[in-house]
Amino acid sequence: MNKLNKLIELTSIKLLYLEEKEELLRNNSENVSTNKIDKRILKIDYEFNNTFFDIKKENNIKTLDELKIKYFTELQELKKNIDLIINIEKKINKISASNFYRSNSNISKIDKAHNVYKKNKKF
Repeated sequence: MNKLNKLIELTSIKLLYLEEKEELLRNNSENVSTNKIDKRILKIDYEFNNTFFDIKKENNIKTLDELKIKYFTELQELKKNIDLIINIEKKINKISASNFYRSNSNISKIDKAHNVYKKNKKF
């Protein structure tokens, strides 16, 4: 029971970090470093996986369904947090892809301008 609460707490913390990362990416579209946040998220993921493995081992549970039956209420909160994490990660990926496209389109505009300059210089 205590370890399930730890899983819920870890997912809540991960949600906060992901929301912070999403906000950073949204407000500062280019040249944003999220390395510190990413490292924290990796640590949380590592701790989450270890705790989850311990729960399975201690309760002699082999499948997720067995765990669901045993701890239904607590797992509802955990499922909610995980669903929120997945949604925010999708948003972050969309923002990152959009920022990458924007920065690349600016580069291609610069390249085109440079090519026009080179052509005009020859004449």
